Amino acid sequence: MRLRSNDLSLQMAKEIKVFSDWVLRLGEGRLPTKKMNDFDEPNWIKIPDDLLLQNNGNSIQIIIDAIYPDISNRYSEPNYLKDRCILTPTNDCADNVNKEFLSRISTTSRIYASADTISPMTELTNEQDLDYSMEYLNQLKTPTCNSAQFLDLNINIIDKTDAS
Repeated sequence: MRLRSNDLSLQMAKEIKVFSDWVLRLGEGRLPTKKMNDFDEPNWIKIPDDLLLQNNGNSIQIIIDAIYPDISNRYSEPNYLKDRCILTPTNDCADNVNKEFLSRISTTSRIYASADTISPMTELTNEQDLDYSMEYLNQLKTPTCNSAQFLDLNINIIDKTDAS
């Protein structure tokens, strides 16, 4: 874990300690709170400025630029992708981040189309369980795809440290 790494400078170790203490106080509900207006309960906290990104336009682009600087040239480095992540509150938001992220990488992609049917997994499957229209199947969304009809995979975006 980076918090306990021995190769950190004294300044970096101090900054990480201050941040980890702040996160701990946040999680324990020990940070001071305030009201934003007369009708609110005092449940707003002040986030330190050094933890904030200034939103001057497309917020997804700003977040990707901050977390993945120079992504188009560094995505194939062994630890570049492993050492970073962006957490999102919903799958729709994750889809938008992934779409923007992948648009910055110049690799070849391959699109796989669905078969538009459900095959029985066991002999105990009722015929009614297999009665789904193509329209219904094609409008389904999954966490990794905007449509269950197509899966778009980028080629050669792998972790080279795990390759055998």
